[in-house]
Amino acid sequence: MLNKSNVLKITLWLILSLILMLNFFLMLSVGVIAKPLSISLQLNALELSLLSSSYLYIYILLQMPAGILLDSYDVKNFIVYGTLICGLGCFIFANSETLLPSMLGRCLSGTGLSCIFLSTVLLGKRWFQKKYFGIVLGIADASGMIGAIICNILLSHSVDTHGWRSIFMIAGVCSIFLSVTSYIIFKSYYRFSSAPQQVKVSINRLKDSLARIKKEKKLWLNSVYVFIMYIPITVFAGLWAIPFFTATYNISLEQATFASCLVLLGTAVGSPFAGKIFNNTEKRLKAMQIFPLIVSTLLATSIYIYTTNYYVLCLLMFMLGLSCCSIIQSYALISELSHPESINTNIGFTNTLSLASAVVFQPLVGILLDIYADDWSVPYRYFEYSREDYQQALCVLPIMIFIACGIARVIARNFTNKINIQ
Repeated sequence: MLNKSNVLKITLWLILSLILMLNFFLMLSVGVIAKPLSISLQLNALELSLLSSSYLYIYILLQMPAGILLDSYDVKNFIVYGTLICGLGCFIFANSETLLPSMLGRCLSGTGLSCIFLSTVLLGKRWFQKKYFGIVLGIADASGMIGAIICNILLSHSVDTHGWRSIFMIAGVCSIFLSVTSYIIFKSYYRFSSAPQQVKVSINRLKDSLARIKKEKKLWLNSVYVFIMYIPITVFAGLWAIPFFTATYNISLEQATFASCLVLLGTAVGSPFAGKIFNNTEKRLKAMQIFPLIVSTLLATSIYIYTTNYYVLCLLMFMLGLSCCSIIQSYALISELSHPESINTNIGFTNTLSLASAVVFQPLVGILLDIYADDWSVPYRYFEYSREDYQQALCVLPIMIFIACGIARVIARNFTNKINIQ
C-alpha cells in the first residue's frame, strides 16, 4: 500500500517527466516551424541552424557545473527556478522580431532546463534500486522523446492556424505552471521525509572531480561515442529531416513531421527494452559496436535511396530511432567507469559532449547547404534547396556514425584488457 511519501514521489516523477517532454520539445521543434520562422525573422539556412542550436549553447556549458552542484545540493531549486527561467525564455522567443533576441530567448530556455535530465537521474538513483537504474534512465529518456513527438505533431497541425508565436507563448505558460506545481509538491514531500542536507561545495571536491575526469580516458571515449550517436536525434530528426523530406518526397508538413518523429518514437520504445536486455557490461559493449553500423546504414538509405512509398520511409525512420538505443548503454556504462562520488559529474560531462553534436553539426549542414546553393546570403534560400543539395550536405552524418563503431571497439578492447589483467 502506498504511503503519502511514495505518492508524492510518484507525482514528482510525473512532473519531471512533463518537464523532460517540454525540454525535448523546445530542443527539437525548430525543424517543424522552419518555414514560418525563417520568413518571420528573414533567416537563411546557416542562421536557422544557429537559432536552432542556440538552445544548447548555455545548456551544454552548464552540464558540468550542474553535475557538480547536484552532487552536493538539493535538487528542488534546480527544478523550480529552472522552469521559471525557461518560461521567460519562451516569452522572449515568441515575441522576437530579429535573430539575436530570438537566440537569447532560446538560450534562456536551455539554461533553465539544463539540469532537468541530471535531476531526473539523481532522483531515480535515490528512489529506485540499483538493478532498475538502467530501466529508469530508459524511461526518463523515453518520456522526453514521447513528449517531443506529441508536441511536434500538434505543432505541425496548428502552426498555420495559430502561428508559431502563440504556440511558444503557451509553452511559456506551461513552464511556469510546472514550476509552481513542482514547488508545491516538493514542499509537501519534505513534510513526510527528510530533506537532503545542503553541503557546501569545496574547492578540493571540485578539483577532485575534474582531476578524475581528466584521468579517465575510457570516459572520454564513451562521451565521444554518445556525441556521435546523438546525431540522428539532435541533427537529423531535430532540424534537417523535415525540410529534407518535404523537398525530396513531395509530402506535407504533417507527413514529414510524423516521419521525423518516428525517429524519436523508435528511440523511446527501444531505450527501456535495451536497458533490460543489455543489462551487463559484456552485452552493453557488444550493442555499442553493432548498432552504429545499423544506424549508419539506415540513415544513408533514407538520404540516398529514394522511395515513392511513404510508409517505407516511416519504417526506415522508426528503425533508425530503434537502433539509437545504444546511447542509453553508454550512460549505464558510466556507473562502471566512474568513481562513486563522481557519477553525476561524469554524466554531466557526457551530456556536455553528447548534446554538442547539435551545436557542431546543425550549423555545419546549414553551411554546406548554403554553399551548394551557390548563395548563402539570400533570405529564405533554405526553401530553394534541391534533393541533391541536401544529399551532399547530409553525407557527413552517416560517415560520422560509422566512426562511432571504431570508437566502441576501442572501448571494448580497454575493458577486455582490464578484465584480463585482473
